[in-house]
Amino acid sequence: MPRISVVVPVYNAEKYLYECVDSILAQTFTDFELILVDDGSQDNSGAICDKYASEDKKITVIHQKNQGQAVSRNIGVSIAKGEWIHFVDSDDLIHPQMLEFLYSAVDETTHISIGGVVKGAAACESFLHLKNDCSFKKHPINDEELVSMYNDDYQYWVVHAKLIKKEIVQKHPFTSGRIYEDNGVVFKWINETENVSIIDEQLYFYRVNPNSTTNADFSLKKLDILWAFEEQVNFYKDSDFNEIKNIVYRNYAIACAGMYLRLSDNKNYTSKAKEIKKKLRTFMKKEQALIDLNEDWQFNLIYGVLYPKPIRIFFRLERYIKKLKRL
Repeated sequence: MPRISVVVPVYNAEKYLYECVDSILAQTFTDFELILVDDGSQDNSGAICDKYASEDKKITVIHQKNQGQAVSRNIGVSIAKGEWIHFVDSDDLIHPQMLEFLYSAVDETTHISIGGVVKGAAACESFLHLKNDCSFKKHPINDEELVSMYNDDYQYWVVHAKLIKKEIVQKHPFTSGRIYEDNGVVFKWINETENVSIIDEQLYFYRVNPNSTTNADFSLKKLDILWAFEEQVNFYKDSDFNEIKNIVYRNYAIACAGMYLRLSDNKNYTSKAKEIKKKLRTFMKKEQALIDLNEDWQFNLIYGVLYPKPIRIFFRLERYIKKLKRL
């Protein structure tokens, strides 16, 4: 049995698919299988996957009708033979030593290892240069470390550049039909291990693709980011990790207020904007004692949405008082 299963969801990716798969097959760590899940592609992606599978026994291809990236990843995990899972998107590529370094950093108490991510339109040649060695540091999962990971663009939020024990991914699968699906689950994986190993090397190239789901023009599907925050709020509500809970609660409220403002100026989204505002008001009434709005703009944004008229009066009075003090 292979030690690692690499799962790649594929949808209309022929432009970058060769580069992606070649980077996986070029790994210095060879005890892995590659699972390509063709999610109903309309281009030549499915045929490209089949060609690779005919040439390399470690590759398995699944063809399915289009169901989205979350389902594709779950299906890949369901047939994975490895003890460890690594996810790669079909328009990205990985460093030749990615699996070697990630695997060297896990053990009996460390069930997730994380490498660095670099993003751009195209990978520079130096990204693929071999490195002399790999250094990593173990981080116990506690309030302080969760906050540190939360503040990183990739460690807490996305599947990229991670090696995860399969049983953890199986316990917390992706939610079908969602975008931002990893934002709603990766933090749960992190909370399932005693330690996380962080490798201070850029091992994953994330391609900035203007045609990707999350970079496309706004649609109501983008409201799934609020769903991802709600997953975090519900997860930490009974937790003793009060610092990360405060940050998650605060940022959920900020995200609701920001999304309301984005929708409220568009008459097509008026009802949805009202729904978000109602949800924000209910949340703040219930949880405001746990939410530390430590910057003025956060208070102004949230309460400016909830109580626009009183807030305008408040600011007028505040300016008037400041003038009086200068007299």
